Amino acid sequence: MKKITTPLLTTLLLLIGSQSFAQGSGSTTQISDTLTSYQNHYGNQNLRSSSSSTVLIAASPAHAVWLFDIEEKIETIGKHDVVTFNTTSATPTLEELQAYDAVFTFTDNEPLDPVAFGNVLAQYLESGGSVVDATFAANIPITGNWSHYELYIQCGQASDSFLGLGTIHQPDSYILTEVFTIDGGMASFHNAEGYVASGATVVAEWTDGSPLVITKENIGPMDARRAFINLYPPSSDSRADFWESSSDVAQLMSNTLEWAINAETLSTSAAQLDTGITIYPNPAQSSLTVSNSTNTTILNVEIINIVGSVVKSFDFTNAITSLNISDLQTGVYFLKLTGDRTSQSLRFIKN
Repeated sequence: MKKITTPLLTTLLLLIGSQSFAQGSGSTTQISDTLTSYQNHYGNQNLRSSSSSTVLIAASPAHAVWLFDIEEKIETIGKHDVVTFNTTSATPTLEELQAYDAVFTFTDNEPLDPVAFGNVLAQYLESGGSVVDATFAANIPITGNWSHYELYIQCGQASDSFLGLGTIHQPDSYILTEVFTIDGGMASFHNAEGYVASGATVVAEWTDGSPLVITKENIGPMDARRAFINLYPPSSDSRADFWESSSDVAQLMSNTLEWAINAETLSTSAAQLDTGITIYPNPAQSSLTVSNSTNTTILNVEIINIVGSVVKSFDFTNAITSLNISDLQTGVYFLKLTGDRTSQSLRFIKN
């Protein structure tokens, strides 16, 4: 996809980023984003790669242009197509969020409406969406119902020079794939002295002992995944004291998003059905076909709406079964397939 060249982008970001502190202490003109079409800040893109997922960065930075640096860094890894939305200027709707495979959020300034944004973010997670948040969301909070899903609680801000990758608690985690060097930069902004939410897991720590990545699985009725990356996401290409852009932080962010999105394909849990089970067409109008090319026996199929209620149930008896969905209202649904001690949920759109 067409991109701005790195030297030009770096110059622009440094000129703007040098005017304020990371923690949102300065006033700045914000960019008002809309999600009327899929595009990024390097040119329109109408067709996404079949091997890529879509990520919405919905965040409240001190300077809106810092969003573009994060966008570029994540896209450079080649796993995700990224769009940005400035939540200091507007609040996305649930429908807008559900157009993306994951939402990446952080705060520096307070969102325009932290309660409304927190409520819609919680709805998105509860409907099966994947959410990754980052510093300073742990102490410049996104409120509303999102408060129930925080992973690092009652913590403050910290800044220590050149923090690196400390103790690794889950060396086999996909999140750490090809992550060799973490350099927090001259400021190494992060959250500290809080506590980890019940049921959450610390994947790795900073060298000062603060958590670097926290994850949690099986959240809400759709068993969603989410993670907290304990660093401020813009790089040293935005401002000289941010995380060092030559280190593997971009890889870490990309991996964490991929882990959150791909619960089935990246999971080693025996509770997941084989990925040879597919549904089509998607979006669908009157019928939805479930194809089972595996030896797994599926006993029951349920359709669940975005608030977690079962709206239809079917017996599953054939390798390929067509399900009548003509009576469903337009919207996003989840197909929950249940077998012998196994289950899996697949998202689909009813047109």
